[in-house]
Amino acid sequence: MSSKFILLSNPNSPYVHKVRVAARELGLWEQIEVRDVIASPVIDSEVAQNNPAAKIPTLVFPSGEGIFGSQTIVQYLDLIAGGGKLLPPSTDARRISALTLESAADALLDAALLLRYETFARPEALRWDDWAEGQKKKIFRSLSYFADRLPSATNSAPGGRLSDPSATGVLPLQSIAAASALWYLDRRFSTDFDWRAAVSGGAALARWYEQVQARESWKAAEQPIS
Repeated sequence: MSSKFILLSNPNSPYVHKVRVAARELGLWEQIEVRDVIASPVIDSEVAQNNPAAKIPTLVFPSGEGIFGSQTIVQYLDLIAGGGKLLPPSTDARRISALTLESAADALLDAALLLRYETFARPEALRWDDWAEGQKKKIFRSLSYFADRLPSATNSAPGGRLSDPSATGVLPLQSIAAASALWYLDRRFSTDFDWRAAVSGGAALARWYEQVQARESWKAAEQPIS
């Protein structure tokens, strides 16, 4: 039996990418073995042995027990790294702001994945243009939300802020999540629309993202497009 955690993974998954970066930021990557799997809404997968929804990421303990969902996995990794690194402690109200930003990033990704399924996986005769357009609007609203919450933002937008990627120490979870969403847009929609030009503040958001990409954890987690 392996003494390592097993991360059921796919190199194209933005949720997996979030976990890969977080584990490296926390110094836990050497404790994780990656197993790439096929994850599809229409194909049975070996992931179902550890996750009834057969979705990735799923993290399997040496005991064989599995936990799943990127939000759960990254909080578990933060816990075993000592806590309070990716997220403020549970007694700190700033934790709620950070988790809200993470949820906004995941909501952007949910819309992006639905758009991907609609425009790529679904047979052309069954595609619903209004549905696809609705998902795109969610993506653009989310991009504006993040642009308003850059560390350099001078507006009075409520809630937390993304962090400065050039700062030393662990990159906070909300920034890892937001950057992972931008990573997926570049990976799957670069020929469909330019998110950098699609919203006000997109250029500033792009400059912030470039700083995230310069971090060693990010460069080490990068995977070839497939």
